[in-house]
Amino acid sequence: MCWQGQVAGDLLTLILFLTCIIIIIPFWKIFERSGHSGWWSLTQIVPVLNIFILFFLAYTKWPAMSK
Repeated sequence: MCWQGQVAGDLLTLILFLTCIIIIIPFWKIFERSGHSGWWSLTQIVPVLNIFILFFLAYTKWPAMSK
């Protein structure tokens, strides 16, 4: 009977992982096109930090645009 909870937990983990991937991939491209490191996209999975990083991306000069 315990296996039902394990299946639900595994499914939830899979959904969480896929959601993180779906969020990270587009932001990786956005950061690369703006001239920043794509690794900054990993900050989008941190709840409060993601808001500050979006403001940083929106209001700073993009190194790619100044070339």
